[in-house]
This record gives sequence, structure tokens and C-alpha cells, in this order.
Amino acid sequence: MRILSSGLPVVLLVLAACSGSGDGAVITSEFQDLPADRVLYGTEFATTVKGIRQAVTRADSMYVEEDSTTAQMYGVRLEMYDTLGRRTADLRSLRGSVNNRTNKLVARGKVVLVLSDGRQLETEELNYDPEQHRIWSDVFTRMRHPDGGSTTFETFSTDDKFLSPGGTGMRGRIPGLKL
Repeated sequence: MRILSSGLPVVLLVLAACSGSGDGAVITSEFQDLPADRVLYGTEFATTVKGIRQAVTRADSMYVEEDSTTAQMYGVRLEMYDTLGRRTADLRSLRGSVNNRTNKLVARGKVVLVLSDGRQLETEELNYDPEQHRIWSDVFTRMRHPDGGSTTFETFSTDDKFLSPGGTGMRGRIPGLKL
């Protein structure tokens, strides 16, 4: 993962103080309870697959543990792109996590994904795997259509081009889908 400068300060908190006797490090209680080894504010990073930008992820804050490949994010915004660089979707969620090795993203909490064609997905958890070109949710998902109709799913899955939406427990309709 590559972190790009977003113009906001990036704060890395590391505190170690030595006692006068040299008996060891002392960390004040103010910093003992931090939720991560590193806390970054105003983060932005690009996800690429075989050198092609697939997405740009932004977060208000990001918590990183030194011994983990997964970072926790808060105030998540994701822009997805096709191979020609056109934006295909915008995602917003309250929080999420990203795996630094695989670039898999899990968005959680009031997830809204708006597609460039006007469709909108709403769910509490949405997974995105740029390597597999797959988007899915294992919880209730609603797809709102530009014509005002909607489709609900108990679970949802599609490719990252949103050409083959489907899932289990489907109710409603998908415009243009022939069964």
C-alpha cells in the first residue's frame, strides 16, 4: 500500500521515556491506551492491480498495528475506476478495514455505494477484492435503481464492473435482467 500526501498532517505517535534510574521505559497513561501503534489522519492511498489504478481510498483516520497486515479506518471514502481511468463508483462508510498485502477492503457501517449509472447499493457491510474483481455482502443489501425501483438481497455479489449483480433471497427486480 502506498500512502499519498493528502495535505493533512500525518501523526505518528511514539513515546518512550526513561526513568532517572535507567530501570526501563516508562509510558505515561495518556499514551498507554492508544488503539494502535500508529495513528494516521487524512490518509489517502491508491490500489493498483498489475500497474493499473483500480481505486483510491481515503479515510479520516487510520489505525495501524505493527504486527498486523490489516489497518482499521474511520470515515471511509472509496473511488473505483475502470481500466480506462473512468470513475465507476463512489463508496462511503463509517468505518472499514484494509489488508495491506491483498488490498481487500471491508466497509462497515451505513455503507452506500453509488454507481456511475445511478444505481445505489445500501448495506451494513460490503467487501471489495480488486485482485479477484469481486464485490459482495453477506448481509442484507438494497439496490436502488434510477427509475425509483429497488431490489433487495439477503446476500449480494457482483463483479467490479457491476455487470452481473445477484445474490440470495432476491426480492424486487433488476432492470434488464432476463430470467
